Amino acid sequence: MRIGRVSSPAKYRSTERLLSGLAREIGLKRPVRLVCNGCRTMPMTWGAWSPVILLPADAESWPPERLSMVLLHELAHIKRWDFFTQCLARLACAVYWFNPLVWLAAARLRVEQERATDDLALGRGIEPTDYAAHLLAVLSGDPARSFGPSVAPAVASSLAIEKRLLAILDPTRNRRPLSGRRLGLMALLAACLVVPLASGRFESASAAPPDQADKEPAVAAAQDDALEAVKRNYIKPPEESALVQGALKGMVEALHDPYSEYLSPQSVAELDRQTRGSLTGIGAQLALKDGRVVVVTPLPNSPAHKAGIQPDDVIEAIDGQSLKDVELPEVVKKILGQPGSVVRLSVVHSDGGKAELAIERGRIAVPTVKGFRLGRDSHWVFMLDDQRKVGYVQIDQFGAATPDELGAAVRALLGQGMKGLILDLRSSPGGLLESALKCARIFLSDGTIVTTRGRDGQEQSWKADAKEALGKFPMVVLVNERTASAAEIVAGALKDNDRAVLVGTRTHGKGSVQSVIMLKDGSGALKLTTAYFYLPRGRNIDRALGGTTWGVDPTDGDFVALDGAQLESMLNRRLRRGVVSEAAAEPPKPTPDRIAHDEDDPQLAAALRAMTGKLASGEYPRSRRPEPRCRRRREPAPAGREAPEELLKDLERINKELQTLNGAKTDKGSTKLK
Repeated sequence: MRIGRVSSPAKYRSTERLLSGLAREIGLKRPVRLVCNGCRTMPMTWGAWSPVILLPADAESWPPERLSMVLLHELAHIKRWDFFTQCLARLACAVYWFNPLVWLAAARLRVEQERATDDLALGRGIEPTDYAAHLLAVLSGDPARSFGPSVAPAVASSLAIEKRLLAILDPTRNRRPLSGRRLGLMALLAACLVVPLASGRFESASAAPPDQADKEPAVAAAQDDALEAVKRNYIKPPEESALVQGALKGMVEALHDPYSEYLSPQSVAELDRQTRGSLTGIGAQLALKDGRVVVVTPLPNSPAHKAGIQPDDVIEAIDGQSLKDVELPEVVKKILGQPGSVVRLSVVHSDGGKAELAIERGRIAVPTVKGFRLGRDSHWVFMLDDQRKVGYVQIDQFGAATPDELGAAVRALLGQGMKGLILDLRSSPGGLLESALKCARIFLSDGTIVTTRGRDGQEQSWKADAKEALGKFPMVVLVNERTASAAEIVAGALKDNDRAVLVGTRTHGKGSVQSVIMLKDGSGALKLTTAYFYLPRGRNIDRALGGTTWGVDPTDGDFVALDGAQLESMLNRRLRRGVVSEAAAEPPKPTPDRIAHDEDDPQLAAALRAMTGKLASGEYPRSRRPEPRCRRRREPAPAGREAPEELLKDLERINKELQTLNGAKTDKGSTKLK
């Protein structure tokens, strides 16, 4: 026996004696080399004629029982020539790659090999609970879950570990090895089955007519048959367009992707309106309070504003039709219309006066970039702290006009002598990828903004451009759990390129690209997930089921959370600061304490505190608040005998992590959305 890279001579001799004794015990006469390697995290066996057992470096500190169990397991693989058998299985898969039964047989072979070596070890008198406990301890020692090559049998291969441990703990399992006679009969039976199956594939492929080789015509025929059957036999004559739209919707729902969907022609028009950031109406934000339609605020310089609509006005009727018991979406539909048309509103002002207003509808540009409050001239005020020259910009969503609006706001602030900027991306649901890229380039002069990886490993990266950057002023970015998609891209790019510090909480984790693919004949569109987003430092934004990392984390020490009541209050106050009021009084000077208490916004207070500290000392102060773990840490696995129930609890945890790590890691459309 030869042993390499063992630091302790005493450990060298004891491991050599242990390995030699176990080899004699199972009747293994071939020479075996044992290597402890710091690059390994899991034990494995390599080689057929000159086998090598590879152990992780920390195997030197394992308890003798665990080391004995692992060595016995690997020696059993060598005695059974499992490595050689796996090579033959992979060769068969390469030759008969078209036959799924061959791949299933190869996968099943690995399962049976592991169980056979487990049975051999348990047949030597090891208690099943001890064996299972040590196996879990070895698995828990692999933080990356980077299993060895599939051709190399190992203690922790990527098979169904749950079934394996259940088999270990099963007292009724027959662990006696097969006799030579029975093994020969099974090999003969396997050969008789595999040869006809492998050759039969060639015959069917060559004999199949062209119209059967391709399944698409058959699928199309089935769809046509189903449609005709419904049209011919349903009790009432159905609307064919509704049937087609329902079929398309069901097809996309079968993908089980919350972000992929079928868009009807009406939905396509609404999506286009949202992304363009414009609509046709009177320009007023409405709400339903106590069953009455109330104006939150008219938009600045909108037809509603010019006609005298004020905040808290109640709309009782539209074109003579009462709005009693009418839902808000229906009210909005009644107000929207063609440019130049007139809508008549019956309005009750907040002072009790009534008015009949005829308002001409027009194109309304809905701003996506806002300041801290509206000024007396109904324009947004972007300078938060005029004394220290700290600017504030909030992005509601990333529409087509957002980069131009953002650029105009930043240029205006620089013209007023801005020294630092707070960018508020809280509760921003995202929008257009192109808009996010342009907004990021306003602040970044170099570096990667984001990378997408799609189907078959297709990768595309977007870079910053110094020609588009507007300055190198300090930045603080506000994020929360409702910051999603395009907003996460901008926040992550600014953080990973060391352009800004992030204050708040971890973002939502919506990191997938949706491409809108228009269908023929104006029947709508498909919005399909086609890729995932990765931040400049390689982190996947998307929140996978059971995942432990997603989105963008705030900068270390700048985790500031809001509870549900604080979040609702902050959003309400932010909304009220955007209400048009001709008599708006000049607000008091904003300070961190006043913002935290008067505005119910500890996150903005922390951002302003960080920015003023940066401008005063050149360094960002940290609040050093406790923050949640961004990655789950594994608890140590049981080292001694444990009850099977406890082992199964640990098993369930590890199996979930395996499913997450072995999960899926996409046709380009007309518009990429998040």
